[in-house]
Amino acid sequence: MLVIGASGHGKVIADIAKLQNFDVYFCDDDVRQIEGQQVLLRSKVDFQNRNLVIGIGNNKIRSKIAFQYPENKFLKLFHPSSVISKFSYIGDGTVVMHLAVINVGVKIG
Repeated sequence: MLVIGASGHGKVIADIAKLQNFDVYFCDDDVRQIEGQQVLLRSKVDFQNRNLVIGIGNNKIRSKIAFQYPENKFLKLFHPSSVISKFSYIGDGTVVMHLAVINVGVKIG
């Protein structure tokens, strides 16, 4: 799984993904190390057939990036401590954080 964004929000998403046994890689607009792992340069990454999650906290930037890669699969991630009604709808690319509660009839994504 590839997390686009390698700052605070990306780290939180990576933590949730690792709790679900995903192998996590980061990409961003600048190369550096995060948690001992090399961050891939976004302009050099082949995004074809990749599972993606956008790890950027700013909603406008996250939306802009999502429209840049419409052919890719954006994963849904759920923190194990979250409570989600089976009568709710969670769309692709949604990340449900620690201790979140999503009740009946809620539509996200």
